[in-house]
Amino acid sequence: MVRPAQDRVLGGVAAAFAEKLGIGSGAMRLILVALVLLAGLSLWVYVIAWALLPDGRTGTIPLERWIG
Repeated sequence: MVRPAQDRVLGGVAAAFAEKLGIGSGAMRLILVALVLLAGLSLWVYVIAWALLPDGRTGTIPLERWIG
């Protein structure tokens, strides 16, 4: 799973999950917003996913750059 180079709004996490699940990125964004508002999913989960998913443009993982 990679954060794509296109179809990014914030960090590309929703687009990466949408591609993995085979649904539209707009639908995935709505699902993530609903999970945050209704189920109490923390925005930290989004931040952690962003830090751990490779960037489709460079192939690097943000957490690796910060640690290494």
